[in-house]
Amino acid sequence: MSIKAKKPRGARWFIAIAIVFAGTALGYAAFTDGSTMSGDMQPQTAYANKFLNLCDGQQWFVDEIEEQLNHRQLSVYTISGREDLDRIVNLGKEGEGIKGELPRAVGELTELKRLFLAGNRLSGKIPESLYLLPKLENVDLTDNDYAGGVPEGFGTMPSLKILMLGMNAFTGSVPGEILSNKSLTVLDLSGNGLSGPVPAGLNDMTGLEYLAISDNPFDAGPIPDFSALSSLKTLSAWNCGFTGELPDGVYALSGLQILDLYGNALEGAPKPAFYDMNALEYVSFGANEMSGDFPADISKLTKLRIFDISDNEFRGTLPDGFAQNPELESLHLENNRLRGRVPASLKALYDGGTEVFLDGNHMTGPVLRDMPHNKDNFADGAASLQFRLTLPAAVTGALGNALNLHPYLYNRAASGAYATKPTLNPDEYDIAVTNDPKGKLSVVADATGLRVTASERVLLSENILITISVKDNDGSDYSRAVTIFTTEPLPSSGGAGGFSAPVAETDEEAREERDVHERYAEGYPGGKFAPESPVTREEVAKMIVIALGASWDGGALQKTYSDVDEGRWSAPYIKTAARLGCFEGYPDGTFKPSRPITRAEFVAVMVRASGAALAHGAKASELPFTDLRDAWYLPYLKEAFDGDLIEGYPDGTFGLDAPISRAEAVKTINLFIGRDPALEPTIPYMDNPFSDVEKSHWAYPHIIEASVTHEHTGVEEERDEE
Repeated sequence: MSIKAKKPRGARWFIAIAIVFAGTALGYAAFTDGSTMSGDMQPQTAYANKFLNLCDGQQWFVDEIEEQLNHRQLSVYTISGREDLDRIVNLGKEGEGIKGELPRAVGELTELKRLFLAGNRLSGKIPESLYLLPKLENVDLTDNDYAGGVPEGFGTMPSLKILMLGMNAFTGSVPGEILSNKSLTVLDLSGNGLSGPVPAGLNDMTGLEYLAISDNPFDAGPIPDFSALSSLKTLSAWNCGFTGELPDGVYALSGLQILDLYGNALEGAPKPAFYDMNALEYVSFGANEMSGDFPADISKLTKLRIFDISDNEFRGTLPDGFAQNPELESLHLENNRLRGRVPASLKALYDGGTEVFLDGNHMTGPVLRDMPHNKDNFADGAASLQFRLTLPAAVTGALGNALNLHPYLYNRAASGAYATKPTLNPDEYDIAVTNDPKGKLSVVADATGLRVTASERVLLSENILITISVKDNDGSDYSRAVTIFTTEPLPSSGGAGGFSAPVAETDEEAREERDVHERYAEGYPGGKFAPESPVTREEVAKMIVIALGASWDGGALQKTYSDVDEGRWSAPYIKTAARLGCFEGYPDGTFKPSRPITRAEFVAVMVRASGAALAHGAKASELPFTDLRDAWYLPYLKEAFDGDLIEGYPDGTFGLDAPISRAEAVKTINLFIGRDPALEPTIPYMDNPFSDVEKSHWAYPHIIEASVTHEHTGVEEERDEE
């Protein structure tokens, strides 16, 4: 028999699990069609009249009994007593959409052993006569419309061994009468509305071989002790609200073949004893909160067919021992924090037909690159979306004080498309110093951070480099990021060279006669623009002030922030941007100048700079982005969207809390201040000052427009006017 669990988790979860129990026949013979004798006949005996009355008008039941009686040349209209029904041992009407109730007449079938009515629309009260049937062993009412409490009468049936009530609408708790039944081998209560704690009394049902309690709104809590269920072969308990670690009682189930704990809130990792459960064929810990290194002992589970740890926090590298899992059909490792290269033994399984899902990790290498289901990793050159480890082009640290570079790390789509993902823990990276002949820098990488300490002054011009790379991701450019370290104050990431005041108004007027577009964004030492690096709040302040041609009076900050010193390179720009109303700071009185600005914050800054009136009644439903909430940023996003100044991404999101890159920032600023690179036919012929921006880069025209001072020709505009 196939036991199907209704799992709303995507197509791969609709799995028919074949369970074979010794000495138990789970199934029934198909009924052959027979000619019905019902017609317009009337009951011809007193018993026939009684039986039909007990059928309670349920014609489907009458027809099924009639069909079976016809094989013996009998009819419901001619039967004279229960003895005429004694050969009806199976009653089955599966998946036919039958509505109505199970009639009282079922109690007349005293030889009935198996009742199969799954996949219909039966409802109402189950007749008491059913519970009195002396030989009924198997009841399957799965996927009907029964509601209310689980009938306690099922616990009093003398011969019942298999009870399947899944996918109904039963509520409340499991009756004690059922929990005390030690003869049941199969109990399926999944997909109902059962609540309260998962009953500890399940551990008393020592005859169980199959237990399914999945998809019920039980109270959150640990998995109960099931150690007494020594005969258990299947434990299906996904989406039950379980918390904590896998209890020792599970490890005692040495005969377990199927363990499905998907969609709970379990933590930690399985203990080594788990991998001694060598009867396991199907294991799912997917969509929990489990962590720890990937289980190297998986090779001990030689009968394993399905293994799923997707959507957890497992880390480390994959062992090269999958050759010991020859039965493996499907391996779900997606959306964890795994790193390193895909081992040859797993590639061999894949080549042999095993489904392997590796998306959403931190792995790399040519094997991964050429496998399907490799998206959102660090596989250099893969056709799917991959990520690149990113650092700012330069960082500054105080002499003698350790600078933790872990918060500076950022994973960004290698293709330049909008996408982000969390970084790994600090101790999962290597950190190294190059170009430091005098040994001025020391580095430490451990669980607390990636720290760099300078024992002497380090000039920016020394070009001392810090390289951070994902451990075990050897040979991957995507897994490595480099930054220049200095103890000098850094220039704005909007450009090297420190603060330069905006052009005076008299000069500006002269320039307007020639319609000159001044540069407002500059590069970094070494001739790099770092287009995919995140832009910080102070960098944006400088860009905006210069782009707007705002004046600076050189005085003290009119609006102060506790984390912006007067001597900071960006202080004049922050002061000017605050005076213009572009920035508001944070409620704790800080500006957080070196924090990457989010896309929502950036749009708010640009709209404030434009002086546009806001639509304060804006609702998330008025915008097409799927990740919006009714929050402070909505009026700004609506103003910018209505003006065709912003757009979302192909997946329908806007990316509110993600940092905006330098390339995205200059494109948006250009749009806000009316600089359209398409109207500058000379841009393709201008000198490109940046070694890391090719002409094929999607933002190349916007970067040149923002970073190279040039005379605006307006050729395309004139052509349009003509």
